[in-house]
Amino acid sequence: AAAPVDLSWDVQTDRSITGDRVVVFGQGSANDGTRTDRDRYIARLDITATGATADPTFNSGAAFSYNATGVLNDNNRRGIVEANGNIVSAGYTDLGCVLDNHAFIIRLDATGALDTTFGGFSDEPTIVATPGIAVFNPFKVDQGFTEAYAADFQQSTSSYIVAGYIRATGDGVPSSLGYTTTDRQDVGVFRVSSGTAASIDTGWGNNGTQVVQSEGQGYPSTEDRGRHLIVLEDGRTIVVGRYGGNPAAFVFTADGQVDTRVFGDGIIELPDDTISSQFFGIAESPDGSRVAFSTNSDDNGARIVVIKVALD
Repeated sequence: AAAPVDLSWDVQTDRSITGDRVVVFGQGSANDGTRTDRDRYIARLDITATGATADPTFNSGAAFSYNATGVLNDNNRRGIVEANGNIVSAGYTDLGCVLDNHAFIIRLDATGALDTTFGGFSDEPTIVATPGIAVFNPFKVDQGFTEAYAADFQQSTSSYIVAGYIRATGDGVPSSLGYTTTDRQDVGVFRVSSGTAASIDTGWGNNGTQVVQSEGQGYPSTEDRGRHLIVLEDGRTIVVGRYGGNPAAFVFTADGQVDTRVFGDGIIELPDDTISSQFFGIAESPDGSRVAFSTNSDDNGARIVVIKVALD
């Protein structure tokens, strides 16, 4: 009864086959009778006229689960299903004490097993480097943390762009990476190779990281969050979430710089006098000409915002 409840952050259609199949990204208790921490899981279900059943060709019909280590809580967020059936999951784990949250990116092959041609690195000695998994927190050096909420594929570089919210520094700690000392959460974006690697891609952004911070900008709040993202056909990335307490979207160039063609600072701010929410979802139209942002629920209503994409 005291175990964590099951929670799904994402459901994606599996378009690698012609049938009806979905992949569920969730988290919950290991349910082994002794452990009560939260572990991430990925399940694939066949959809029929009468319901949904576990796909027997995926992990022998069972959900794939992953426990980072010990009884630390794992958090699964959004994922994608690639054209070849590979499954990419973004999330994080609180490693406890001064280590705090680290991003975990997991890729499974179409059979539901860890894809050994991806990742294989961990920047934390307490987490064993494992093929199929990438573990990182580049802000640990300044007592910060990293949470990954979503990932998408960047075709031109065969890489994944990963976004979430982070703290670039601990309380009152100067940043050695050139960022402002964090007051509340910041938006964090990274690039990770789709192959095996030794770390995140340090040739992207600011030595592998990109951070958006509203500290010092005069907003009522300094809370910034990255919740979801898409990579456009031209390689740019749009991350949605919150900036200075308001719903916002953040646009980055293909090489990880702020796209200053968008309002000078790459930020699309969409505040509202009555709706106090943030963008949790983003979707792209099939022809790539428009994207839609959706907010979380709010007592005064919810919003969907559609914008045009100018490739030039």
